[in-house]
Amino acid sequence: MENSRPIRRMLWHPHQKLWNWDLVDKLKASGHTRLAGALIPLDSMLLAAKAIIRRISRLGPFAWRKLGSSDMSVLYVDCGVHTEGKQIRLVHQWFSSSVELRILGFEASPRHFPDAAANLADIPRLDLRNVALVGPDFKEATIRLYRTAGDGKGDSLFQERGEEYDEVPTARLSRILRELPADLVVVRMNIEGAEQFVVEDLIEADMVDRVAAFYGMWDDLSKIDRARDEAFRKLLRHHAIHTLTFNDRDAWHPLRHWAIHLDIDTVLQEGKRRRSRTMAGELNSAVRRPKQ
Repeated sequence: MENSRPIRRMLWHPHQKLWNWDLVDKLKASGHTRLAGALIPLDSMLLAAKAIIRRISRLGPFAWRKLGSSDMSVLYVDCGVHTEGKQIRLVHQWFSSSVELRILGFEASPRHFPDAAANLADIPRLDLRNVALVGPDFKEATIRLYRTAGDGKGDSLFQERGEEYDEVPTARLSRILRELPADLVVVRMNIEGAEQFVVEDLIEADMVDRVAAFYGMWDDLSKIDRARDEAFRKLLRHHAIHTLTFNDRDAWHPLRHWAIHLDIDTVLQEGKRRRSRTMAGELNSAVRRPKQ
């Protein structure tokens, strides 16, 4: 009975889903290399199906009737830019011509931030900040960002990730969002377990509803502290916070690109429709209002 839970987790990881590293490694170790490779297209088809279902459920009979360009202001927030900012570049490529898009990016590492700024210098209306996002209980102006070996993608606020660290400035996303008006906010996070702190901050500040959609896998906390991850997932369920993957491993697979693009477009189309209804209602009220 004790072994059944890890087996279920291997077959369907709560964050990584079917294409998860435990299952891939197990299949490869047992000589099933081709089966391990088949997990990627199969998981990608499931991801695409999920994006289609989400679109139909949110847009109803008008799921495939797209509104054109709009003056709706959209703030895309990317937490965990690293050095290339692939997701920022994709979102700009996908949506900058159809909405008034502004991008807010965060990279905590002082080692990676200069490269990110240089690589994304051609992206217009980008506000890139070298800070670590923290939760409501953290009051200090700086925090330790622990370094990991290799390319540094695993740099984390959790000491379990390494011994060497950089002292980096902190910020709370809720306070920043209050200062940045937008018709619609989309948030992607890949910050090595600190997603928990950002969500707790938004909940404490009563700002969760300000975010139209969340993206990212958010699996790193499960690698650091399984019990803490279970509590985090319970918190997400309680506040009806749902995510769709949007990380570097998705960047090279066309079907995953299509699914993520479709899902973000669904959010924007829903926002455009809501905004159009609101503006129409305000116009009708103004027409019916008697002259003074």
